[in-house]
Amino acid sequence: MNKKTTACGALAAFTAEIVSNKLNLSFDENDIEMSMLKKHIINKSGLSTDATNAPDLLKVTMAAYETITIDLEKHARHDAKNFKNRQHALFTGVQIHGPEGSDYCWLGKASLLSKGQLSPLVLETNANFLL
Repeated sequence: MNKKTTACGALAAFTAEIVSNKLNLSFDENDIEMSMLKKHIINKSGLSTDATNAPDLLKVTMAAYETITIDLEKHARHDAKNFKNRQHALFTGVQIHGPEGSDYCWLGKASLLSKGQLSPLVLETNANFLL
């Protein structure tokens, strides 16, 4: 990419496409990641693409979070089939851009993949933190 962008800006634009009934799911070679993410969100989340019942930014963000979590766990399980002794700690969440350049992180899920089995990873602190 030629300039700095934010995922939250991309999700806001995606939400605006749905609201305006101008959803574009065509492949954009200049933004491959967002092109694929939009298709995954629509296909896996059941998110409404009907402008009369359009989701808000929070629903789109949570659908993206859930879609990315599912994909990450799928890829980690696939890797575990080929590398039986490898362990993965998986963390998913949402980065929140705050005022005056402050960023926050909401930790949605922490898991440990060991011997092909995914189990919750319990952390001593489960607080949101300033980046």
